[in-house]
Amino acid sequence: TDMGTPDRLYWMTQECLALGLEVLPPDVNRSQVGFSAVDGGTVRCGLGAIRGLGQAAAGAIRAEREENGRFTGLADLFSRIGAAGLNQRQAETLVRSGALDGLNANRAAVMRVLPAALAAAAQAARDAESGQEGLFGEAGDEPIHIEAPDAPEWGLREQLDGERRSLGFCLSGHPFDECRDDARALVGGGLREILDRHQPGPRDERHAPAVTVASAGATWILA
Repeated sequence: TDMGTPDRLYWMTQECLALGLEVLPPDVNRSQVGFSAVDGGTVRCGLGAIRGLGQAAAGAIRAEREENGRFTGLADLFSRIGAAGLNQRQAETLVRSGALDGLNANRAAVMRVLPAALAAAAQAARDAESGQEGLFGEAGDEPIHIEAPDAPEWGLREQLDGERRSLGFCLSGHPFDECRDDARALVGGGLREILDRHQPGPRDERHAPAVTVASAGATWILA
């Protein structure tokens, strides 16, 4: 039930982080359908948490991996699960979530090769079903060939946006990360450091600082 509830997944992740646990992104070679414990301090996000993938596809990926071994690359992955009817939208959400990073960490390059990869996998499946021979041998004897093109990797903002769209939350970082250092330099430190300087003493006795917000000629004092 929780796997189909994005808000609940988000709060589950936040609870793990609050407990000091590291939350790893989904991975086609390591994830179960649901969240799973890696060790005493680490939790792995499940494939079933990926929006748009579906529980059936998540279960099929896990079952294929457990029956025939880990996926060795993009070609191996799509030749084995593409035949099961994985569509482009499902493949794209796998990329955005980071679930294919273990096969190729350049999400932008993998996204570009998806249409050709899925088409090749579907054709190979049709040839195998009909018993036709490929150009270089018997049907099914030759694995499909997929080579991701050279492409600039996504920036942090685009990568985090992809995770937000596919998972409902970000695991690689925070949208504020790229301007965090500038913000700290501008205000003289983090919020806790500022409070330590201006309100010394026990933290549970502190008052929230006043914040001045100016917009369209009007000024509000939030105390």
